[in-house]
Amino acid sequence: MDPIDTLMDEHRTIERGLDALEVLAGQLADGADISRERPDALLSFIREYGDDFHHQKEEGLLFPALGRAGMPSNMGPVAVMLHEHDVGRAHVESMAAAVDAGLAGDARGAFITHARGFAQLLRSHIQKEDGILYPMARQRITGPQWEELAAGVKAVVDSKRAEAERLVALLDG
Repeated sequence: MDPIDTLMDEHRTIERGLDALEVLAGQLADGADISRERPDALLSFIREYGDDFHHQKEEGLLFPALGRAGMPSNMGPVAVMLHEHDVGRAHVESMAAAVDAGLAGDARGAFITHARGFAQLLRSHIQKEDGILYPMARQRITGPQWEELAAGVKAVVDSKRAEAERLVALLDG
């Protein structure tokens, strides 16, 4: 299992979630009456698939491997990616607060703003990872470090496969 290919495949799935989130934001902007189930499902996907499943592999495996290969996490590309993960989490928390407030009035506007901001942030973030960071990782992480990264990513995927499939199914709901 190529760990970078795995992460990039997950990006394609996350982009499907962003598509669904943008559709929902558009429906809300058009005044549609939306039950709580759809935003809750998308927030679960974002939190559990995007953050817990995907970012766990980046923050817990890839970024430390890059650090051991001479790319520190306190500056440069890894620091930017970590910062963007945190900004994304803040958007998600704001969306969740808007859902908890009933998606009415100011809460509706807040959800739309944060959903669109999150989608824009993540699309740019994914482009940077796929186009810059991941190729750097392929160059810098070699030999036993690459094998260790591959084994770690495979272990996470294998242990959470059923949960990941359940979360992806939320996108079709």
